[in-house]
Amino acid sequence: MKAFPYGRGSDLVDKSNHLFVEGYMFKHSTKDWRVVNADGFDWIEADSQTEARQTLSDLSMAAYHEAPFILNEKHYNNIEYKSIVNAIKRTAEETGTIIVSNDDVYDLLSKVGVKFTEDPPMTLNLSITVDEFKELIETTFPTWRDY
Repeated sequence: MKAFPYGRGSDLVDKSNHLFVEGYMFKHSTKDWRVVNADGFDWIEADSQTEARQTLSDLSMAAYHEAPFILNEKHYNNIEYKSIVNAIKRTAEETGTIIVSNDDVYDLLSKVGVKFTEDPPMTLNLSITVDEFKELIETTFPTWRDY
């Protein structure tokens, strides 16, 4: 059985589920399961008639019977937060804006209602323009320009 494909074109949910399941599978002997590459994706594959196969089947059933299929919310949130920080850093570099605290910027963006959209897959982007970002940061945190 193969499940939880992850590769180019995958979204954050796919990435989170794949990495979570891969880590979870280590409770089984690694001779009973493996990560294989097929069709340009890494899949988790388990041998038939093994506990690893049953675990993979159970996790697959859980993932595909819930929307949006997030198996572990905390794991997903950690990956999402790293992607948000990357979006903040990328936008700051593009505008030449100095960021002293990613957490403060995240809190500010959340407070003013800025959304993060996933496009292309596994890349989050801000829902405001780079000019709006720069003005918001420099107006809210004017002393950061001194760094």
